[in-house]
Amino acid sequence: MNFKLERNATLFEELKTKFPGCDNVWKWFLLLNEIPRPSAHMELVSQWILDIAKFVHPSATAKRDATGNAVIYIPASPGLEGKPAIVLQTHLDMVPTTTRDFDFKKDLLEMFVDGKYLRAKETTLGADDGSGVAIALALAQDSSIKHGPIELLFTVDEEIGLEGAVALKEGELLSSNAKYLINVDSEEFGEICLSCAGAALRHLSIPVQRSPLPAGWRSAKFVISMLLGGHTGVDIHLGRANAIKWLIYMLCENGPAIKGTPFRIHSIKAGNAHNAVPSKAEVEFGVPEDQYDRFVEGMVNVFNALCARWSHIETNPPKLEIVPATFTEALTYSSSRTACRFLESVHHGIFTWSEQVEILVETSQSLSVVKLEPGSTNLFAVVFARSSHPTALNPVHHVLEALTAVYGGTCTKAGTDMSGWPAEPNSTLAKTAVSVFQQTVNAAPNVTSIHAGLECGIIMSKFPANKMEAISVGPTVHHPHTVKEELDCPSVPNLYKFLCSLVSAL
Repeated sequence: MNFKLERNATLFEELKTKFPGCDNVWKWFLLLNEIPRPSAHMELVSQWILDIAKFVHPSATAKRDATGNAVIYIPASPGLEGKPAIVLQTHLDMVPTTTRDFDFKKDLLEMFVDGKYLRAKETTLGADDGSGVAIALALAQDSSIKHGPIELLFTVDEEIGLEGAVALKEGELLSSNAKYLINVDSEEFGEICLSCAGAALRHLSIPVQRSPLPAGWRSAKFVISMLLGGHTGVDIHLGRANAIKWLIYMLCENGPAIKGTPFRIHSIKAGNAHNAVPSKAEVEFGVPEDQYDRFVEGMVNVFNALCARWSHIETNPPKLEIVPATFTEALTYSSSRTACRFLESVHHGIFTWSEQVEILVETSQSLSVVKLEPGSTNLFAVVFARSSHPTALNPVHHVLEALTAVYGGTCTKAGTDMSGWPAEPNSTLAKTAVSVFQQTVNAAPNVTSIHAGLECGIIMSKFPANKMEAISVGPTVHHPHTVKEELDCPSVPNLYKFLCSLVSAL
């Protein structure tokens, strides 16, 4: 097999001239981007990893599992065979985003240097996490580094649910000697991440009752939009408004509703993703004609009060639309109240803060999606919980199960629960990484943790007997998952130098 750069030879010369010190990183990244690798299409790139193993190191061996995860074993330098193995871990897939006619399963990326950035023409670049793959391969190929055993672990389909990591099995791929796990998938050079959150998705459903809407009732649709929303992990501590909660508060806590004016809900549609704080919500409802104006005025008053209360956070003015609606049946008044009280009772926001890392959310929960389809006799909700503590999610789930049971409903596990990765700032790997970074870069790193998902926690949970320590690092990548994705080229040789020194020190 040919591993020589041909199509991107000119680009390679430009990169190694302008950003020296990591020639093999540029070579492997450009070669990798000649292999189609959108998520869910991993066969070619997974096989490519096996094919290049001997090219990376003459004594290397490689294998992969049934899912397509692959590993290349790099033997230790002479005299260091007894050292714990270092795992350099990255993922092979990329997010296939484009604004032109482009087939990621067969077309090749058109890459170019723009100032200090490497970009691709109207597509994602794949630096997330192709840059990590390239750095790991280059480091293993570098004969100047003295190191213990190295295991290069390449997972598949990270971008669509960490599926490769979830499919790992103890006794496969990683050896029993694997001790230090270095994930090369962070996106800000200078940061050393020591913790991430595990996650669990639950689908909630409660029964509701419908009946014909009486004569003399008037109907409307209220739509709340333009809330900031955000990521249920990295933005949850910002306290942004949840459109679902606003909608329910407007229905139940307006003056006429408190005084007993009946209302009946026809449908609810709110949120669009389990990992996003809902920024839009809509409800169709009816009230008696003679009380309609006061009820709507009361809802508007509550909306304005909420806007004022959140004005320091929701800096873009939220929007409220009121349009007529037509339907002949709806939930009974009792079921409408029940649906609202149920959704009020589902926690949204922070549960606990970390005791190990300052200003880090440990456990949180998001009420992300609510659906009540016209004619349906079940209210459906999606709840997504996160925690870096290995057992903190259990009581969270127990509360949800108990809550739905009270309302005669069900709480269903959706997919595989992801393991968290608790912070260990005093681990050998963490302390060594901080020390080496200071010596190599002549600056202190930003030691951080994130309340979102990385593969580290899952991998560590799959090999409990190894008692692995972990960190996550990476070059600077801006706007991943978009056509504006760009790799900050000067950060690449700096990261490579740091990782070479770290592997040597370990």
